Amino acid sequence: MNDYDENQLYLSLLADIESDEDHDEAWRQRQLGVFGALMFVGADHSRHQRSERRHARRTYLVRGDLLPDPRVSTPWQALYSAQKDRAFITTMGVDTLTLKCTVVAQSMKLVDFV
Repeated sequence: MNDYDENQLYLSLLADIESDEDHDEAWRQRQLGVFGALMFVGADHSRHQRSERRHARRTYLVRGDLLPDPRVSTPWQALYSAQKDRAFITTMGVDTLTLKCTVVAQSMKLVDFV
């Protein structure tokens, strides 16, 4: 093997090594991008879960649950038409489905009684 062939071989090996380093760097950059995206999505999901837990513990009525004009309808009519479980539970201790089942059961008793 002459000097020219040896130099070509060394240059070829050096180019392969540099190409592998470029590939590794691109792979690391891709991994960092995926990791960053996962962190962002995880943080957003965590914030959403915390908000849901806080909302579930809230036992007071908010402005949207109150009547806009109390002279137009009774509080009971407004509460019943809104069909919000949180407002039902706060004021009566039962959710909307339980109240509907109770009303249906009571009306069936009245029909059977008559």
